[in-house]
Amino acid sequence: MQTHSPAIAALPGSPAPRCPLCNRKLVRTRRHLSDRLISIVTPVQRYCCIDFGCHWEGRMRVGVSAATERDSARLKSGPRPLA
Repeated sequence: MQTHSPAIAALPGSPAPRCPLCNRKLVRTRRHLSDRLISIVTPVQRYCCIDFGCHWEGRMRVGVSAATERDSARLKSGPRPLA
């Protein structure tokens, strides 16, 4: 018999994060001090795998918006010439 936990459920319209080792669902856990310090520069969240045999735990970057991707691509390409 399977039961569904609200802690595992994904938000509508967003895919649930998956474990990089076993591809099972991940659940959010409390962040460590190092996660909070990294989040000053790059927002991260800490997850752990629901599979007891896997035991994966780690950080994942918070989703990057299209505007942020566009701005970072603009920075990588260098300054634009003046017309």
